[in-house]
Amino acid sequence: MEKRSGKRAVKGESLAHRSNQNSIVYCSVCMADTPSDPSDFFPMSVHYQERLSAAGRTSGGFFKREGRAKDHEVLVCRLIDRPLRPTMPKGFYYETQILSWVFSYDGIHSPDCVAVTAAGIAMALSEVPNKQTIAGVRIGMINDQFVVNPTTEQMEDSELDLMMAGTDSAILMIEGFCDFLTEEKLLQAVETGQDISGDELVKALQIKEKIPRRKALSALEEKVIMILSEQGYVSKDELSGPIGNLADIVEEEDEDEVIEDGEVDEGDVHIKPVSRKPHRQLFSEVDVKLVFKEVSSKYLRRRIVEWVASEDPEI
Repeated sequence: MEKRSGKRAVKGESLAHRSNQNSIVYCSVCMADTPSDPSDFFPMSVHYQERLSAAGRTSGGFFKREGRAKDHEVLVCRLIDRPLRPTMPKGFYYETQILSWVFSYDGIHSPDCVAVTAAGIAMALSEVPNKQTIAGVRIGMINDQFVVNPTTEQMEDSELDLMMAGTDSAILMIEGFCDFLTEEKLLQAVETGQDISGDELVKALQIKEKIPRRKALSALEEKVIMILSEQGYVSKDELSGPIGNLADIVEEEDEDEVIEDGEVDEGDVHIKPVSRKPHRQLFSEVDVKLVFKEVSSKYLRRRIVEWVASEDPEI
């Protein structure tokens, strides 16, 4: 397996080339500059195409251009979309496009599992703030032996066609069929695929470390942290420093604290009404909510760890 990046599509967010012998898959990621209207799903589209030119052929019909996507290409688009979508943060509404097509096909090594890993690498190198990197692998079984990324000829004799994708800690997608295998064999195949995916992820993370990329909304996150620290709600050390240095802000508050006139008691939060004045909108409401939730989650996670450690001395 070979991976390359940064040779083409310099105007896009990121690009990844992944090859299996002479089968090469190109994958690029582009993200919109402004968020779309909030909805109940992440606006991501995946396009996968196997062009005739990849095999050194051309259409024999009157129309030489590539037509609409074939059923197999649509299914591969879904294989790429399904493991990537759960890694996206909730509330991120920037339209994202993943474009993947086969540059070269040798007729031996199937490019669909290669496309899944290429999309995971391209997404990791882009500004899209996905939580984890994914990788894909195909597992076959010939003569009771598992074969990783089998060739098309080997797949004709295989009793199993298992397509998997996931992160280093979870399996996000399983697709395939088998010829009346036992449950134990299927579990062994899944474990084998997870181990191979872990090896692929190690290589992908090495590429990510060599090519660091600033994720979207990171500047806004720094702005939110700065505002919260200036107002005294949280300090930067509580988000990045050691757990032992966390300030116990909630426990320091007096339960019988007197609420001043003009304030509204909302549980542990005291809100002072302010006059509404027209102001210039620096960031969209969706972005602010998304980043504020991320900062709050970081703070709460650290406080939970500190509380559990203080309650149970054996931890």
